[in-house]
Amino acid sequence: MSTAQLKTQIHDYLDAVKDETFLKVVHSMLNTYLQEQQIVVGYRSDNQPITQDELLENLKESEAAIERGEYLTIDELMAASEKW
Repeated sequence: MSTAQLKTQIHDYLDAVKDETFLKVVHSMLNTYLQEQQIVVGYRSDNQPITQDELLENLKESEAAIERGEYLTIDELMAASEKW
């Protein structure tokens, strides 16, 4: 059975399930699995992990900001840092 067929069959099974408790168990299992698949590339100052997906999303947002002209030049940064 192909991956696409497996996914379709799983969707069909889930659509047929009426037991909310069972659905919560399946949800928890899938959520845990997906979280464990995340590659941790660093940590925030509050010790929360930064995943590879989060890092890539932040980089895309930063690139978009640069394209919009939202950045400081080195001279502007140096002037601002003198006021710290």
